[in-house]
Amino acid sequence: MLIACCRKAVSSFEPKVLSLLWFLALGHFSATFVQAQDLRFTQWHASDMVLNPAFAGAGAGGRFTANFRSQWPDMPQTYLSYRICYDQPISDVNSGFGIYMLQDDLGDQVLKNLNLGFQYMYQAKVSSSAAFNFGAQIGMVQRKLNWNQLQFYDQINPVYGFNNAQGIPNPTNEPQPADLSTTVLDLGLGAAFVTEKAYTGISFLHVNQPPNTFYDYEEDRLPMAISWQGGLFLKQKHRKRDPFMAEPTVQLISQGGFSQLQLGSYFAKSFVMGGFFLKNNFSGMSDVSILAGLKKDWILFTYSYDVTVGGLSGETGGSHEVGLIFRLDQAGKHSKGKYYSVLPRPSVF
Repeated sequence: MLIACCRKAVSSFEPKVLSLLWFLALGHFSATFVQAQDLRFTQWHASDMVLNPAFAGAGAGGRFTANFRSQWPDMPQTYLSYRICYDQPISDVNSGFGIYMLQDDLGDQVLKNLNLGFQYMYQAKVSSSAAFNFGAQIGMVQRKLNWNQLQFYDQINPVYGFNNAQGIPNPTNEPQPADLSTTVLDLGLGAAFVTEKAYTGISFLHVNQPPNTFYDYEEDRLPMAISWQGGLFLKQKHRKRDPFMAEPTVQLISQGGFSQLQLGSYFAKSFVMGGFFLKNNFSGMSDVSILAGLKKDWILFTYSYDVTVGGLSGETGGSHEVGLIFRLDQAGKHSKGKYYSVLPRPSVF
């Protein structure tokens, strides 16, 4: 319906049609609601609990994280995302909790997504240096559609475009949804195995597959996202002061027929951080990502840039991502004894 209409209009008229097509390509929105995918942040160190609730409270202490991502800024209208999270271990009960907020603004706020949730993690110790984490999350997803910002094929006047001679938008026969705002329940589960030098985890997000439509299309649902994460913690031996550290990581994500593999590594030396990552969609390489950061006491600032490769190389402007982390309790890493405290996920951060 709308997809076919936009294809006919795109060669002649305004950027909003182009931006709408890019949202369709990203899998977020259409009048018939093709299957959507979650946004993928590049900076794994700042999104472990978002990808897997089993990592909520898996730091040495409380963590406050904020992220901003601008995806494909050279396209007609960019895709902006914001994320704020807080998580905290609770050593007395071998647990952790997390709260998160994610918001996406698509195409000059044509479509806005807001995701709020709470996470709980329980840790079962195998030994003083190894443990299983089990996590669950409950949240809500709110979507708001600005219908007046959309333009359809049947609005096109061959002379004046989408407006008439007086500059007034032409009418459309596309049916407007009865409600331009929806709120649905969203559930997730996760598990992980952590040691002092390695970790691996698997998560199942949107396990209830909540509705993903403004219309009464019962079959249009947000598909479950299955994600596997793994990493190693490597530290230079025989150097106690400012050792060189590395954290090779791997992520495999599958959702709604779309899969992506991300391979790479973080590096750290003194107050300087770095990273290099490759993303592959199994149909070819999609992005090459470079990260740089600075750490001062309990504050970490990072910036990453995704270089788009493949068929869209040179067309999108890549993606910019900024992260800010506050580590609130590094000194309390094992305040109640190594065995009884929550074993943190090993990380160069």
